[in-house]
Amino acid sequence: LPMISTYLATQIQKVVHEEPWFGSGLLQSLNKLTEEQWHQPLGHRTVAGIVGHLIAWRNFAIARLADRTDFGIEMNTELDWPDCSEMSKATLLQQLADTQQSLLANLKLLSNKDLEDYVPAVYLYNKGELAIGVMQHDIYHLGQINLLVSLLENE
Repeated sequence: LPMISTYLATQIQKVVHEEPWFGSGLLQSLNKLTEEQWHQPLGHRTVAGIVGHLIAWRNFAIARLADRTDFGIEMNTELDWPDCSEMSKATLLQQLADTQQSLLANLKLLSNKDLEDYVPAVYLYNKGELAIGVMQHDIYHLGQINLLVSLLENE
């Protein structure tokens, strides 16, 4: 059997680095914006804030894929939506790249059987569902980022 974890890693890579079927990849969209635009509020969000949120949940997934339970994230808290107002575009892009590298490395260590293992702690989903969930979460917020990009470019 081919390794499903390798396939999942490839799909996560496409969302971030390539041009997936649904449009721009995450980095393609983020790189369109200036430092100032990253921090310009539209509604109650900034691009920097959304990227910080993605990084937080990617770190959560990386920990759970490696069976770590040393931290969790409660919805609508500082851990869920970290304050990125003082963080540069370069710093956030580097943190995103670091989570990408760790996420793919941890995922590729898992066998097809490992993907069926439930995530440690109180969660009712397995590691395969977690990997797909991270990708879905990235895509959901990429839609928001793309909307903000189009609004910021038209200002």
